Amino acid sequence: MASEGGSKLRPFPVEITDAIIDATAELAFTSPTQSDARAHRKSLLSFHATSTDCHRRALVHLFNRISLPLIGGQGRHRLASLRELLNSPTSPRMGLDLVRYIKDVELKFSTAVRKNTRFPYGSQNAFSVERVINDENVALFLHQLHGDGYGIEKLTLAVDSDDSSGGWWIITKGVDWTNLSSHFRLAFQNLLQSPYLAWLDVRNFIYLPYELFRGSKVTSLTWNLDKNIVIPPAWSYQADASSVPDLNHTLSMEYPQIEYLDTNCLHRLPDTAACASVKGLKTLCVGSLAGNVPPTVSSNLLRLCGGSLKMLGLEFSGPLHFEIPDISSIPNLEVFAVTQSQLQSSPNTIPVQNIEPLAQLLNAQNPMRSLAEVHLYLTIAAAGAIRVAHPAWRAIDEALASVDVYPALCVVKVYVTFMVTVVYRADFSSKDFEEETRRYLEAQFVGCKGRERVELVLDFECDVEALEGDYNPACF
Repeated sequence: MASEGGSKLRPFPVEITDAIIDATAELAFTSPTQSDARAHRKSLLSFHATSTDCHRRALVHLFNRISLPLIGGQGRHRLASLRELLNSPTSPRMGLDLVRYIKDVELKFSTAVRKNTRFPYGSQNAFSVERVINDENVALFLHQLHGDGYGIEKLTLAVDSDDSSGGWWIITKGVDWTNLSSHFRLAFQNLLQSPYLAWLDVRNFIYLPYELFRGSKVTSLTWNLDKNIVIPPAWSYQADASSVPDLNHTLSMEYPQIEYLDTNCLHRLPDTAACASVKGLKTLCVGSLAGNVPPTVSSNLLRLCGGSLKMLGLEFSGPLHFEIPDISSIPNLEVFAVTQSQLQSSPNTIPVQNIEPLAQLLNAQNPMRSLAEVHLYLTIAAAGAIRVAHPAWRAIDEALASVDVYPALCVVKVYVTFMVTVVYRADFSSKDFEEETRRYLEAQFVGCKGRERVELVLDFECDVEALEGDYNPACF
């Protein structure tokens, strides 16, 4: 095509069209209002229908991540439709090529029970999670997600619990790995062997053997169970290490070198060669542990990865139960975060004493030259008055205020929520109580406040309820 001067028009630079499509995609998935997001997604689809270059760039965003809630028969039909789209022979542009654009897949399995059902688990209206997972379309879909020269990078398999907004209750009870079909187990194992799969997130799969990870290239592993799932007392690694025959072909392979681990299933890690896969661990997030956890599990894990660990996050209810003999046994730690809920139901208890082990832990025996950030999220509650005052608060401050022990410290964030029930009195003021609590705790962290180049954030919240009764209202 020529212009009036006779010169040919230059093609529009691909870099500019890519930048425009990328910006449109960002707005499509981050816009604050649904109407704006829909408008931008419509624009993205328009790009997809124009030139070949625009089509390919739009696919990068349109199919980069797929999240499918698989609930009962509806979920099976949804997955079958997606498989049909991926295998469509009528449009080469939308056929197998499309699979190569998929990088992140999330499959959320749920037990669906009609809300008017009185006995959900025994009801004919219930679709069992196993029935949904064992559907052949699930295994076939997993097979599609990797192949010669391509594969997804992140996989999430979750058995989730949620209250559906429709006519169904979504109920979590966990899924026994040994009850799943051989077709699904084989498809999952084959996908784990893909050299492209680097991030795996599995939730609420019971009896999942660690041998599955042999031969995989996974470097980030999230492996958790919901707190409401009842774990059999005998559940341990040794209970099923050799009980799954379809693992035989992987037993000679090496375990992956995990760099990121988020789990409350530490007891599933064997004490032998598999633990070598965490020697290079950089980030460890430990949730409220499920099942019976031997006291040696955490100490053995830290013995293996203590030298490489950069970030440690602990989340639990009640007393500190993750055994760390001394925080300075993790010499290269840069970020330490604790989320601790201490719910008490007995009147006149002192649950704040459960922070004593935390204060002792932060009293490092050797300098922590790399630790830059400490984040503490504490929820303290009681049915009855609780005592806010405790020497552990000052002990935490004194430990962190030491320049010799924590020379690199630059951020200290303490978030405390007190859920307090006190006896009703005519002169009781919840506002005054909150102010008194705030003043007391702020006075405990004067050491950190006085340190140069340390950002101290103190955030306190009191949820006070006054009831009639014989509770002791003294909280200080």
